[in-house]
Amino acid sequence: MYTLKSRGHRLQGQPCSNEAKLKVKFYVPPFLPIIPRIEDYRVLCLDADDQYALVCQPSRKYLWILSRQSHMDDDTYNQLVQKAEEGYDVSNLHKTPQSDTPPE
Repeated sequence: MYTLKSRGHRLQGQPCSNEAKLKVKFYVPPFLPIIPRIEDYRVLCLDADDQYALVCQPSRKYLWILSRQSHMDDDTYNQLVQKAEEGYDVSNLHKTPQSDTPPE
């Protein structure tokens, strides 16, 4: 198993729009960093302090709830799920178990 390194850039969408775009560049495989793969994502919701985000692919096939902290309170999580339900199938959405200490 190896760690996949990536870089992301948040881009503002159209003027007068709440849509933001996120481009992430992956180097696949990581030991050969000359072959970048760029993926486009949409930021559906982002809190004012950039502590959590609701992110999807334009195809609406994939959806993520991202947090800078290892734990998110249930109220915040449920609000994000409710927001996602406005246009996404959340039946396969699940929390990934997190430890308090990051892996080395």
